Parts: sequence; structure tokens; C-alpha cells
Amino acid sequence: QPLDGLGRSLLLGMDISDLNWQSDNQQHQLQSLSLGKLILSRLRHVSHGHLAEAVQEILESLSGAFQMQAIALLLGDGKGFCTVFASHVRPGSDSLLRPTLQLADDDLREGAGARLLRRGEGASTLLRQIGEDALYLVPAAMRGGRLGALLVRPMSLEQLAQGPAPQDWQYLAELLANQVADRCELHEQHDSSRKLGLLQEMIGGGWWRYWAEQELFELAPALHDSLGLTGEYRRVPLEHLQGLLQPADADELGLRLRASLRSGQALAQDLCLRQPDSRGERRWLRIEGRPLGRGSALGLSGVLLDISEGRRQEERAQAAHARLRSLIDSAPVVIYVQRVEQGHLVPEFYSESASNLLGLDLQGQSWQALAERVHPDDLEAFFARGRELLREGRVKTRYRLADGQGNWHWLYDEAKLLRDAQGLPSEAVGLWLDVTEQHLAAQRIAESEERYRVLVEDSPALICRYTADLVLTYVNRTFADSLATSPERLVGRRLDEWLAAEDASALRARLLGSPREGARGVPELRFHLPGHRV
Repeated sequence: QPLDGLGRSLLLGMDISDLNWQSDNQQHQLQSLSLGKLILSRLRHVSHGHLAEAVQEILESLSGAFQMQAIALLLGDGKGFCTVFASHVRPGSDSLLRPTLQLADDDLREGAGARLLRRGEGASTLLRQIGEDALYLVPAAMRGGRLGALLVRPMSLEQLAQGPAPQDWQYLAELLANQVADRCELHEQHDSSRKLGLLQEMIGGGWWRYWAEQELFELAPALHDSLGLTGEYRRVPLEHLQGLLQPADADELGLRLRASLRSGQALAQDLCLRQPDSRGERRWLRIEGRPLGRGSALGLSGVLLDISEGRRQEERAQAAHARLRSLIDSAPVVIYVQRVEQGHLVPEFYSESASNLLGLDLQGQSWQALAERVHPDDLEAFFARGRELLREGRVKTRYRLADGQGNWHWLYDEAKLLRDAQGLPSEAVGLWLDVTEQHLAAQRIAESEERYRVLVEDSPALICRYTADLVLTYVNRTFADSLATSPERLVGRRLDEWLAAEDASALRARLLGSPREGARGVPELRFHLPGHRV
């Protein structure tokens, strides 16, 4: 506007760059707040299965608002690595920032705030791994000391400079990373709770906590229902819980609780419920816990497990073991087990029948003590038994063993070697059978046969045995001497060589005829012997 009649004007110039900068900053702050509101609203109710998809949409909004080529959310695993949870890459751009990509977290640990990573300006692990020349890293301070960050690839460095301030980037990165981490942690908690509930339901037990001052138990929902308790609250007085147990177990539980609280030692006890299960069988529980807290908060915490099936199997096994032990102890044989240790057979078990047989308690006796009871003439057979058993895997032998009164027993020993899963000898299982009576009977028979043989050999009569066709199978010495030869040469020859024809025919008729005819017999036989006639 002219100031005078001469047409002169006054111009006033002002620097408003600060105002423009402040206006841009305010615009970016408003934009960041709007994006933060988007983050909160988008992630508030999203399910875990769609969480990555929702984060990818948020990153797409950030990329469009600030003109970025690629942007990714990184979450650390606490083991020196971070993973790309979600990312957005502008169409037509090429980037390795893809979900599930695992990267080193060295740059995130430096704690230098939002900064530009450029090749050649210090060693950047992220740039080397992704193969980029420049990336904008925005670390996010997360709850619990975890690591997280936004990793941005700008369209250009000028575009990055015109974008949000570092604190705005920091705000968005922390908000997004913490929201995602919280959602993941909430999902893990729900998943763990579901798995724990399923496990407790399957095993018929669960966790418990006991407050000593109030004498109250707090039970897991599955455990509360398993015990058949009613009521909305899962807190059960100690007296009420003891009422579910057998009286002896109830009293013992009260004593053990007080002792554990007083001494600080762990609690462990098997409990039997008064009420049987649906099958009418006893129900057993195993309670275990440890003290925790102090003063008015003093108590115990632990688990309560249903061990009914295990106890039933144990009782059946004990009954079967008792029946088997009774059968073994009453058997007429001695059953034993020997452990193999470095090539040595170490006695491990003898059935009760060993005491009945030998009048000795062999349990716990060494192999040397057993060897000292073996008859001196049978020691070689006893030693050879062990070597053959280890070499062949099976052995059968006989030897004499002295009983508690010094009497000798002939034992038939049969054993088999057992091997472990690697094929190495582990133990030998065998039996002793007392064959003393059979051995003595065989000895008496042998002695009787020897006396009979002496009588036959020394008899003055001609004694022989022959078959139906008159072939000699035995002749005594007198018979052989009469024929001037040895008994061995006569065996196999025909008897009719020395008989008259009519005597031979009569003898055959006697042997081949009917019993009625044979009864008449032939009273005399005439032998033609060398030098004389009998």
C-alpha cells in the first residue's frame, strides 16, 4: 500500500519456517495419535489366529501414511535373535523383510534410540543379513525387558527426514510392539491354562494351596470337581477335606501339614478316600507340596494326583508275587538267580526250598562260600559249570553239595543265561533238583549187576543168551573155555554149530512154537565140543 503521494511502499518480510515446521510436527503428531488409535482399536478384540494379519494391515497403514517402501515389526525371543512378526512391502518393491524371518538382535540391544543404519557407518548386523544399504531402526521399550522394534525401509532419505519425528516413531513402535506382545502372552496364558485344565482332568488331580492361619485349602477346578465337592468357591476347610479321607489318613495328613510348616520340609503322603469310585473300588490320592510364604501368608502349595490305577496294579502285582513266591517255595526244586558281574556269577536269590533241602540260609552267601560246600571230587565239574554257562548260555551238570549237618546231596543243576537289551549277560536263572535217591538207587543197581555178573562168569555151568534164530549174544567164561576160545569171538555165532540136528530142531520148535508146546521144553542138549562130547 502506498505510504505517500510519490507511490512509495513499505515491504515487511518475516521468517515463518519455524511455524511451518511446528505445523508439520503437529500434523505428524496428530497423524501418529490417529494411527495409535487405529492400533488399539484394531488389536483390542482380534483373535490370536488373525493377529499377524491385523498387524500387517496396521503396518500397511503406517507405510501409506509416511511413504515407506517396507516396514516390519520385530520381536525378540530372549535368546539372541528376533523374528519378523509381520511386515508390509509396497507392491513393486523388493525386500527380504518377510514374516518368520529370523535376525540377530545385536542392533536392538545397543539402546541408542531411533536411528538410521547405513552401510559403511559401523558394522550393522541387520544390514548385512537383509542386504540393504540403509534402514531406519526404531527400538521399542517393552515390558519385562523384552526386545522389539520397527524396521523401516524409506523411499528416500529426504522422505524420511520429512516424516514423523523420532519420538513419534518411538511412540508408534512401543505401542504396537507392546500390544502384540501382550496379545501373544495372553494367548499363551489361555493356552497353558487350557492344557493344564485338560491334563488335570485326565489325571484326576490338580494343584492346591493351603493357608495355615485359616486352615483352608484352595483347589484347582478340576480337582474340586474330581473330589465331588460342591459350591461356587473352591476353598475347602481342612476339617472338611479330612472328612473325605479314611480316619487314619486324615489324622496323618493333619500331623504332616503341621510338621511340614514347622520344619520347612516337603510334604508327601498317599491318601485313601472313604467313598469308593464308580466301580466300587478304593480310590487313592497322592498329595505332595512345599512350604511357601511367611507370617500370616504361611502355607503350602503342591499337587494332588489320582494314583488309584497305580495302586491297584501294585496290589495285583504284590498278590501275583506272593502266589508265585509261595509256588516257588513249595516246589520240589530249588530255584536260584545269579547276577553276572564282570564275568563272575554272584548269588542273588534262592527259593525257600533251599532251606528245606540243605538246612541252610543261602541268602546273601557268596559264590566262594557255596563252592566250599561242593564235594572235593566234584569241584572241577562245578567250576566248569560256570565257564560253560557264560560261554554257551546254558548248562546241565551234577555235583555233590554238603548240607548244614555235613551230609552229601547229589544235585542236578540246570541253568540258563539271560541277556539285557544290548545282548550282554545280565543274570542266570536255574534250578537244583535233589537226585540223591535216584543216584543211590542207580548205584545199588550197578552193584547188584556187578555181583550177578561175577556169579555168572564164575559159574561152572555153560551159560549163554541167544536169539530166536539161535544167534549168540552172550556166553560166560566157562562156555568159552569149553569151546577153547574167547567170549568175544563167540558172540554173533550160531548155537546150532555145536548141537545135534535133532536137538537144534527141537530147540527151534521150543522157541517158535506155542507157549503150550514150549512148556514141555527140551530137557537136554548135546553139544559137540572140541575133543569131547557133552
